[in-house]
Amino acid sequence: MYRIQELSSSGWTDHGARTTEIEAFGAAHALSQQEGQSARVLNPLDEMVCIMNRFGSTAIQSDHELVA
Repeated sequence: MYRIQELSSSGWTDHGARTTEIEAFGAAHALSQQEGQSARVLNPLDEMVCIMNRFGSTAIQSDHELVA
């Protein structure tokens, strides 16, 4: 599952999860547009794969071999 979180004054808060990355990106985008706050998507390993706000988004990819 891909988790969706929103940034608030108290930190990141969960806003549900989606089965696919595409569905999660769509939900996070809608959340950031609706609330005006930053939102992010975490993959099943709890790694951030995308962060967005109402002005745009950035995809983040980790090279697991390089990190290890």
